[in-house]
Amino acid sequence: MITSINRDAIEDPSLIGRDPYRGGWIAMVKSPDLATNQKNLVQGGMVAPWLQNSVTRLNGMVTQLSPTMAADGGLPAAELLQRVPPELRETLVKEFFLA
Repeated sequence: MITSINRDAIEDPSLIGRDPYRGGWIAMVKSPDLATNQKNLVQGGMVAPWLQNSVTRLNGMVTQLSPTMAADGGLPAAELLQRVPPELRETLVKEFFLA
């Protein structure tokens, strides 16, 4: 359950990248069953393959849903999420955040 949202990060999303461990936090979350949630976290040697799989899935989805947003091998664009159409953003949130 989300207990707090960092309004500063909403007003200035670049804060997340500039100061992720202090002022760039996004949300505070309280777990109703912390022990179970901790067991379900991806840990150790499983992190890299899980992350690579997620990146591959994300690239495939973005290419299908919005070809103009597909990765071209260049540098990440600043404030990219703000340029994602709302319907694509909703699809991505449902897929990657299980919302």
